[in-house]
Parts: sequence; C-alpha cells; structure tokens
Amino acid sequence: MKTLSDEYLVKSYLKGNKAHGTLLCERYKKRISNFIYRKIQDSEAAKDLTQETFLRAFRSLGTFKQESTFSTWLFTIAHNVCRDHINKVARERAIFESRTRKSEDGEDCDDYKNTLPDPAPLPSQQLFEGERREIVGKTLAKLPEEQRTAVILNVYEGFTYEEIALITGVPEKTVGTRIYHAKIKLRKLLGPHLKDLMR
Repeated sequence: MKTLSDEYLVKSYLKGNKAHGTLLCERYKKRISNFIYRKIQDSEAAKDLTQETFLRAFRSLGTFKQESTFSTWLFTIAHNVCRDHINKVARERAIFESRTRKSEDGEDCDDYKNTLPDPAPLPSQQLFEGERREIVGKTLAKLPEEQRTAVILNVYEGFTYEEIALITGVPEKTVGTRIYHAKIKLRKLLGPHLKDLMR
C-alpha cells in the first residue's frame, strides 16, 4: 500500500477525516518527543510539551500554507513550545532565587519552593540506549540552547540548514555557524563517543 503523503493527510483532515489527523500524530509523535527531550532533558516535561505541540499544530492547521514541508512546520511549533518552556522555567527560577534571598532576611518561601518543577534531568537512559548514548545526551545538554537545537535538528532529525533556518527563524549562515561551533565543542567533550552522535 502506498504511503500517504503529509500534504494529503493534512488536506484530508481539514476536510473532516479525523483518522488522517491521527495518522499524522502517529507519524511524528516519537520524533517530536525525542526532539523536545533532547532539548530540555526532562522526560516528564517532554511528554507535556509534545502534547502541547500537537494541540497548537492542530488548532492552527488551517493556516498551514504548505510553503514548507509539514515536518518543518511542525518542528517549528515544537521549537517555539520548547522556547516558551525554557523561558518560563528561567523566570520561575529567577523568582525562586529572589525569594530565597528574601528568606535569608526572615521571609518564608517554602510554599513557593514546592511549586517549582525539578530542574534536574532525569536519567537519559529512558531515551538513549547504552552508556555512551547517555554520555552523548548529557554532553548535548551542556551546549548553548541555540547550538543544541541546530545539532539535534541536523544530526538526529536530518533537516537541512535551510530547513533549520525556517524552524528556528535565523539566517541559514547562522545555522551553519552554530553547528560548526557546536561540533568543535562536542569533539573536545566527547572524543571517541562522538560517533554515537552521528548515528
């Protein structure tokens, strides 16, 4: 049986065929989940953000102009969802640190402390197999967010520099620069484990 294209499934879904929307979800759920996890290193948050990505996508599917591929469009949404999450965590952490400083002057912030998500990454074995994959995952997490995103999209997801530029909203030359500098850092940090990143 011929595999139905993303574009066909999108058009069919918009005409009322909900089953084709389900097919799109099944086709991309694992890739989107892995992409998000590699960016934020938090498996529980990755589940929520994966769901949020698809909710946003299907709410705005009627605006998809097919000027890019569906996968590029979907990963753009996932990238934006991650960026929102990262910014939110950073704001919460800043507030927490501010309240912690105030608590040193006698104010109590224990209640607020309990509302913060645990920033510590969960074991990367949940998504990577083997010890070396774990090392690669933890090393990726040390890269600046922009470099990490570019490497994940290029190496793991197979997007071209042009597609990554569309997803991240930066010039193609900037994408190339980010990947170049990221690979230099990864070579220094990973050494013999670098080949696992290229699989």
